[in-house]
Amino acid sequence: MIDIFSAAISNQSNLSILMEYPRNTFSPNLWVVYDVLKEIYDENIPASLQTVIMRLQERGGEAVVENLCVAQPVINFEFVLEELKRKKLKEEMYLVAKDIQAAYERKEITYKALVERIIEIYGTLTDEKSDDIFNLGDAGNLDDIFSKHRYHKTGMGPLDKKIIGIFDGQLVIIAGRPGRGKSTLLLQILKGLGLKTLLFSLEMKWAELYAKYLSAQAGVESWRIEAKRLEEAEMKNVIDAQQYLRSYLKLITVCDRDVNFSRIKSISKKMIERSGIQCIAVDYLQLIAGAHGDNQNLRIANMTREFKKIAHDNDIPFILLSQLSRESDKAGRRPCLSDLRDSGAIEQDADVVLFVHEDKDEKFELIVDKNRKGKTGYIDDIIYDKRLNRFVEYYEMTGDFQE
Repeated sequence: MIDIFSAAISNQSNLSILMEYPRNTFSPNLWVVYDVLKEIYDENIPASLQTVIMRLQERGGEAVVENLCVAQPVINFEFVLEELKRKKLKEEMYLVAKDIQAAYERKEITYKALVERIIEIYGTLTDEKSDDIFNLGDAGNLDDIFSKHRYHKTGMGPLDKKIIGIFDGQLVIIAGRPGRGKSTLLLQILKGLGLKTLLFSLEMKWAELYAKYLSAQAGVESWRIEAKRLEEAEMKNVIDAQQYLRSYLKLITVCDRDVNFSRIKSISKKMIERSGIQCIAVDYLQLIAGAHGDNQNLRIANMTREFKKIAHDNDIPFILLSQLSRESDKAGRRPCLSDLRDSGAIEQDADVVLFVHEDKDEKFELIVDKNRKGKTGYIDDIIYDKRLNRFVEYYEMTGDFQE
């Protein structure tokens, strides 16, 4: 019984919710306990388990207490309470929806107004969590405040110098034309972050991703690894690379199925709750199906808004790959934010936008075109080694010294 009703004793507002339902909703024993709790609060007596037990014994004798302990040991008050709240919300939404539907059928309300009204009503009916609201004047020690807003180094010196790192709660966009290295850059960043990551790979199977990691570490082309066309020395390098990478890659969980938008959201939620996922990445945005919207721009906007919400609500980075339109290539210029394919919402929702660009001379550069917490600009001292699936700093590739 202690486990059953301790939550109720701690919060009188929980009891008021029960009052809204008929007494035949639950077993008589529950309402006996409710009456006792209500009586204690009405008398302004400090509630304790001992007090509740004494009142129960006075009201119904030992049999009531025994019956509660033996016959209903699995009752969970918090579960019952949440079920009641959901039922109440569902009933109220149903009644309001009927009124709105009638108005819509009589052409008294537009589709846009209908959607806005439903969102407004839902926000009114759902309770705000107390920890969602914070008075800035109550902020305390700086170390305590900003330790909750961590950032993580990517392991790529020139990039970290420009963007500081990737912060928890950010939506990061990596964009580029096909074959320019955006997937390779993502894999390298995920390894550098060292976070427990869920990667949705909609373009490549997990074995291809694994081959790319081995290629970069062993210095052997990935196609040779996948085709098992390796010299003896190369095989040794690949095996050594596998051993070296094991601890890094244990942090990365890959979902390479053809999942739609809803499945990405549901899998992400489950993995955050059950596995403690600290980062989510998707390769890539335009391959995701199933989002709502009358056109591709609206569908993309719905997805980026939801991915931003996942990052914000769970205080984790969300890294999203995106295609670029052909406009920058046609014009022979560097890409800009307006080249993000299919929707301006990508630019709007992103905290960081990073372009992978190859100019007409086949020289690669990274471009930070949006950055809420750091600098923007060009990073030209990183070289894309396409053959070995890796980005390296200029001085590492050439041997030149660089400050």
